[in-house]
Parts: sequence; C-alpha cells; structure tokens
Amino acid sequence: MEALERRLISAQMAVLLGRRMYDEWSQYWPTSSEQPFADFINNTPKYVLSSSDLGPSAWSSSCERLTGPLETVVQALKEDLQGTGDIGVHGSITLVQSLLAAGLIDEVQLAVAPVLDPLGRRLFDDVRERLRWELVDCVATENGAVWLTYRP
Repeated sequence: MEALERRLISAQMAVLLGRRMYDEWSQYWPTSSEQPFADFINNTPKYVLSSSDLGPSAWSSSCERLTGPLETVVQALKEDLQGTGDIGVHGSITLVQSLLAAGLIDEVQLAVAPVLDPLGRRLFDDVRERLRWELVDCVATENGAVWLTYRP
C-alpha cells in the first residue's frame, strides 16, 4: 500500500480540501511523522474551498482559500497549474460528492481494505444517478487490500 500511495502522491502538484478536512488536517499533519504522506501534505500547495477565512496555522504559507462556484474554482485551478500535475482530493467526502455530481473528477483511486464498518459516512450516498466508470488498474496487496483506479 505504501508503494501505491507514493505513486499516487508523486503525480500530485496540489491538493484540494474541504473546510472540515482542512481544519482537522492542519492540526494533525504538521507534527505527524507518518510517511510518506506527512512530507507530501505538509509541502504541497493546498487549496481550501471555504466561505470563511482559514485563520493562522502551520499550513498558512502553503494554503490558499478558494471561494465561488465549484466548476469555476476547479477550472481556474486547473488553468493555474497548466497541466504540471494532478490535483488530489484526500478525504473531504462532501467535496468529492460535489465534484462527482458536477462531473469534475477525471479519475478515482480507491484503497479498499478487508474491513467492514457499519459506522461512518459513505462516499457514494448522495450519487443521484448511475455513473459508469472504467476500471483501468487493480492492484491486490498481500494483506487483502486492493487499490482500484477508475475513470469516467
């Protein structure tokens, strides 16, 4: 899983976060030693969709607040990055749900662990219509997890 995670984050030049994920992660990751993600998330430019100021944090120098319609914000961010790399979304279920509904996701990579948990939020709860995606990669790990890559 670590090798797959490294492959994923090595292609990302920016991270788009929802406000709740930003609030949680800006407190946790600056002091975390969980690699390889800690170095990646602490050093990668982060864009936070939020109607309110972000306030001071250890991430202040690497975060920018974005406001406006989702389609406009994502298009402007893609233009700013000019194809230099992927824009990742980690966690941020509400944001991912909104991006899916707006047709703004180019690829989904899911790490599926061999654990069933009846609690917690569900990524696809708010999908209103059937979406057809193509499986472009599937990697099984020794512990029974799978890493799935889908594209619309």
